[in-house]
Amino acid sequence: MARLSPLLGVLALLAGPARGEGPAVRFVLPSRVLVGDPAADPRFEPQALAARFRERFSAAFPGAVVELGAERMLSADERVLLAMPAVTAVRTAHEVKAGSIHDFTAIVAGAVWVVDPWTNAVLQAGTRMAEGTLRLGESQLGSLDAELRKAFAEAGARWLEACLDQLRTGLEPFLVEAATVEMPKGGRKRGGGVWPRGTAHGVREGLVFAAGAGRYARVTASFRRFSLLRDAADPARLVPPGESYSAVVVDRPSERPEPAVAVTWVGRGPSTPGGEGTGEVPTAGLLSFLRSYLGKGGGFRVLPATSGASSSDPTLAALSGEVSRFTNLVASGGITLHRESLLEAARESPDVRVEVGCLETYRGTRETGGGRKERLYRATFAATVSARQGEGESAVYPLGRLVLHPEELALAEMAGVREVSPGDAWFTVCRNGMVRLGSSLREEVSRLLAASGSRREARVVRGRVDWGGPPPGRHTPLALLRPAGEVRAADGKESLGTLLLEVPPSAGYLTPSNLPSEPLAEGDVVAFRGEGSSRPTAALTLEVEAASRRAWVPEPAWLLRLAADALGQGGAASLVPVDASAPSPAGLERSLRVAVSALGMSPAARGAAFTGQWRGRVLASGGGEGAPLAKFGLQLDSTGGPPPGREPLAPPDVTGWGLRYVTDALRALGEKGLEKGLRESLADGPAEAR
Repeated sequence: MARLSPLLGVLALLAGPARGEGPAVRFVLPSRVLVGDPAADPRFEPQALAARFRERFSAAFPGAVVELGAERMLSADERVLLAMPAVTAVRTAHEVKAGSIHDFTAIVAGAVWVVDPWTNAVLQAGTRMAEGTLRLGESQLGSLDAELRKAFAEAGARWLEACLDQLRTGLEPFLVEAATVEMPKGGRKRGGGVWPRGTAHGVREGLVFAAGAGRYARVTASFRRFSLLRDAADPARLVPPGESYSAVVVDRPSERPEPAVAVTWVGRGPSTPGGEGTGEVPTAGLLSFLRSYLGKGGGFRVLPATSGASSSDPTLAALSGEVSRFTNLVASGGITLHRESLLEAARESPDVRVEVGCLETYRGTRETGGGRKERLYRATFAATVSARQGEGESAVYPLGRLVLHPEELALAEMAGVREVSPGDAWFTVCRNGMVRLGSSLREEVSRLLAASGSRREARVVRGRVDWGGPPPGRHTPLALLRPAGEVRAADGKESLGTLLLEVPPSAGYLTPSNLPSEPLAEGDVVAFRGEGSSRPTAALTLEVEAASRRAWVPEPAWLLRLAADALGQGGAASLVPVDASAPSPAGLERSLRVAVSALGMSPAARGAAFTGQWRGRVLASGGGEGAPLAKFGLQLDSTGGPPPGREPLAPPDVTGWGLRYVTDALRALGEKGLEKGLRESLADGPAEAR
């Protein structure tokens, strides 16, 4: 028997498809829990949780045990995944009531990751936060350590069961199976059926699969969370709810179809606001939260997160090295590759890049009399989503969407009655912010991928087609799609999306030339095929004079990304933010340079007054120093303060007001640019000054 790695203690658990037939799915389990919290409470016992994980996972996915080692190597044609318990946060919250009653909460938060062994990407995650509570009087505090160990064990057990329950019901990494759901009324005359599996599950148009008893069906249209299918033998048949279909959606395990998403922390971590005692929340832990919620529900390959140039998952990196020791070479494109080469290739050219950071933090207090205080904690997180444009060395990542998420926590305290640790409050703000941001980013990534693919969509608004940029050529084939109702899950409650059905054109064909003759309805969708972006792509650089680098201004890396979002609005261009230390992307004909100067802040009645100068220039040939093709600018003066009728907090919320001023100024600069020919100067054409 080959000797096993002590780090892996590898178990591969066979989990057959629900039908009891077809290819098996195997899971490689680590011998320990991945703990991503460097400040984890020492009374948490990860090895006990690791043993429970192996036991409970085996019960959830029963089957034979296979040991990986020198005589049992992992091969690229095996349907094998890694199942990893990733604990993101292990904290103890402490609250004192009535001066002598101590309430403790043992918190275990994280996810069980299902990981693709060929990219180390999270394919799906079962996520949860669980708690174990205890109350002690002053005389009982001597038993605190022992009681907290029990509370952490209880919280860990609840956390694990909740995560496994999610995976047990929704994990379909290679073979997907589901029963059809009810066809909306608007689509019943056309026949066919609705299958609650779509592009998020790897289902593509044209897929043919079996339904048992010799029946076959073909996917005629695929949406993110459902597909339209037709009975191969009787295409006109209306498929009723409840018919079960299954399909293999991944043929080669080392070449999965899901888009790869890379996550990186940009800039400083969330600084401790408002005094001492709030404690730091490491960016590695925050990225683990985000990665887990991006992976929740599947549909993406969420690559290992990085903070700057380093990985935020050192334990995962160590485990990955052990997996590579027991992996055969992979044949691809006529050459053989080591697993590490595949991991590197996935990191270098993801389909989508997500950049995350913290723009500002605040902690304020308001005295309400009688020894009572109101405290407000806030962190404003930001994330950009950028889809790859181009291939190889010419690939660029124009900013597609920017999400701002302010997370706040308000607490009422009174000395001797209710006292909350500032560190517990700050941890709650950061954790909740990442969870909610990650959930929002799932939708943003999906929308951006849909918009950046070869299939493009424009919507009919007030009787006109809003192309969202330059329209397609006059002879481009179009399809007119009309909403036919909401598709709902089998329980009839959860919405899976809107069913769109093609409207047959009156002339037998549809192009932009004869589209005006078709009757258009509000909400109709015009779909067409188009390669590349419909907008010009340009580099964006930023200059901030030294005197304007104020504490209330977001750091330059995020000021640059805020500018890319604001100036890319209105269809002007797809802008590629270029950090000061990064080379300018090759092959871009235009660059936009934003300069910020004379920023200032002074106290004002109930707030603060802000001022600054904001300018933009469009340059040709990658940002040379020739005459600008367009230039525009403004000076913006404004004041910020608390809402009318609300007493201000102390200290003044300068960072919050300042961020609002900056975003308003950049939005105004973008509007000024459109007035001065920004869109035209960024479009391809003669490099003539305007």
